Amino acid sequence: MGPHIAILPESLSHRIAAGEVVERPVSVVKELVENSLDAMATAIEIFIESGGKDLIRVIDNGAGIAPGEVPLAFERYATSKIRHEGDLDRIASFGFRGEALPSIAAVSRVTLTSAPRTGGDAPGQVAGSTGIRVRFEGGGLIDSTPVPCAPGTDVGVADLFYNTPVRRKFLRSDATESRLIYQLVLKMSLADPGVGFRLLIDGKETFHTPPRENLRERVFDVMNHRESARLFPAEYEVRGHRVYGFVGPPELQRSSAQSFYSLVNRRVVSDRLFLRSVLDGYGMMIGRGKYPIGVLALEVPSGEIDVNVHPAKLEVRFRNPGLVHYLVKRAVESSLSGSVPGERPAGPVASPHVREAEDGPEPPAAAIPEFGFAVRDDDVPYRTGSPSPPESMGFFPAGEPGHFWTSLRIIGQLGGTYILCQSDRGLVLIDQHAAHERVCFTRLKENWARRGGELEELLLPETVELGYDQARTLEKNLPLVKRMGVLVESMGGNSFVVRAVNRLLLSSEYEVVLREILDEISSVPDGDDLPERKLEPVLARVACHGSIRANRRLDREEMETLLEELKKVERSPFCPHGRPVCYEITYEEIERRFLRA
Repeated sequence: MGPHIAILPESLSHRIAAGEVVERPVSVVKELVENSLDAMATAIEIFIESGGKDLIRVIDNGAGIAPGEVPLAFERYATSKIRHEGDLDRIASFGFRGEALPSIAAVSRVTLTSAPRTGGDAPGQVAGSTGIRVRFEGGGLIDSTPVPCAPGTDVGVADLFYNTPVRRKFLRSDATESRLIYQLVLKMSLADPGVGFRLLIDGKETFHTPPRENLRERVFDVMNHRESARLFPAEYEVRGHRVYGFVGPPELQRSSAQSFYSLVNRRVVSDRLFLRSVLDGYGMMIGRGKYPIGVLALEVPSGEIDVNVHPAKLEVRFRNPGLVHYLVKRAVESSLSGSVPGERPAGPVASPHVREAEDGPEPPAAAIPEFGFAVRDDDVPYRTGSPSPPESMGFFPAGEPGHFWTSLRIIGQLGGTYILCQSDRGLVLIDQHAAHERVCFTRLKENWARRGGELEELLLPETVELGYDQARTLEKNLPLVKRMGVLVESMGGNSFVVRAVNRLLLSSEYEVVLREILDEISSVPDGDDLPERKLEPVLARVACHGSIRANRRLDREEMETLLEELKKVERSPFCPHGRPVCYEITYEEIERRFLRA
């Protein structure tokens, strides 16, 4: 006989349930801040110590809790947000499962102080109200004491996972946990511009934004000022579904989706359908594997969305995904339609609120096809149904690349993009950007192997303002960034100055290069070296920024110099992003086209 089935003790079942809600410190912050928002708070302060492991404290000026109901709030399935079964189909609050406080209390030491707001109290008003202070440890009530306090709620969570040491051991470093909390608070502030947020990490204020009138003001508060000034307003509405916000011009691209914020009914979400709809709105204007910057907020009727499909409520399920895809895609398209590639206005263009009438164009009702309608290969579009590229792409034969480059004779340039050469076998077209990218990539790899390279000091050093998370990443990795070709010095806080760069990057946008390096470093676990599989992609992106662009006229000397460099680097017919460097059309093929063969 195997072990007998038995009901777990309540203390153990509470810890197991806590694991579904409290994954790490940022989970606690999210649950507590959402409770504050549901309580109609207009000011929220968050205090963090040791990445949230030693202390998380959230103070708000919301509605508060009646003294007699405070102990009940720590019971499982106790909530003020659900009354009837039908309420489950129309969730308007952030949370309703009634598991946040009991789950947090089961794995920490919690102190909660709260007083209800009376009818005459305004948000933030300090009054001599009588509230209650309760202390829980490991899920058990320690004491309950009446205290005078202002209306609102103050929750302190100390020694997270003190009674589950295995889970505490698997938390990341204090810096990483703090960075995750910072990112969450920034996103939640975008979702609620009317609420003031203040975040202090280890006693230092790292984020502060007062209540704002609208999303535009909040965007300028929390996003990079130089980039936020270039965002384009976006707004679209159809059948009670509305999307609004701001999207960046196509040239402001990132290697990850971290700088595009998706909001649904004031919730911060990470939704694949939403992001795919945004990318489809950009279409061929943005390269494969790249992501825009911006923030879009989607408002849908509460009955049209299921917010409880993910334990952390990071994903949502739409009743009509086809309509959502259509709406978001059209919002992006309409926002970008006022600009002509290569002739972009200096500032954001006016983007009127677009609203389709009830009897207007019919959006697609069916679910969207497998993630989009076109395949993108950087700037080269291959629409679905178009002829496939030939199986033999005409690259130089394996085993003789050295002779191939040496045999080329430059004829001229085509369209400011392709260098035309005559070879022993016919006509060769060289993509000048892909070719120079291959050269830069190889040189940067050589510099890395030599633990650095020759850096050239900038005549005018460039000052860069970073967010809290990227600033902390850069502080810890200044030697690594230098080895990648950028010498940076800290100026205190989140300010840095670029002093010198690898000569290959002299014509680059240094801030963009720096941010892409930091994005890749951030994805590596704490304490690990940057592995080869991570090194090459980031060096490829750095090389891209230092390379000759398409649509740039080259004189003969520049073309000959590039050809000479190609002879010296590793013999690959592809750029580091996988695009061909050259294409050869043989005499036989040319003669066949002219009916000579």
